[in-house]
Amino acid sequence: MTIANDIDMRTARKAVIAELQIFDLKQMADLEHVYKHRAKAALENYRSWKKLYAGQSDMMARLYGTLEGQVLRRQAEDSCRLYWILRQDFRRALKTYLEQNGCTRTASF
Repeated sequence: MTIANDIDMRTARKAVIAELQIFDLKQMADLEHVYKHRAKAALENYRSWKKLYAGQSDMMARLYGTLEGQVLRRQAEDSCRLYWILRQDFRRALKTYLEQNGCTRTASF
């Protein structure tokens, strides 16, 4: 993904966020919850692989274990990145929705 595409995606997300309704926010909250658990599971898979890999002494297991570790690490990174983007967008959308509808809030997002 190029920087120009990344900027275009950010602009597109901001435009969509400005027009969200309460049910859209509920859907985003549910997605945030799902992706949070997926990110946690991916991190846990990587951590458990790391513990298992540290105890390996067989050369073949270490060789292919390294490749598996790289895949698991990328999956964990991508899952966390996706969760973080969704979380930021949800918080931004909620803030925008509250401001548009004249709701006052005491907590900061």
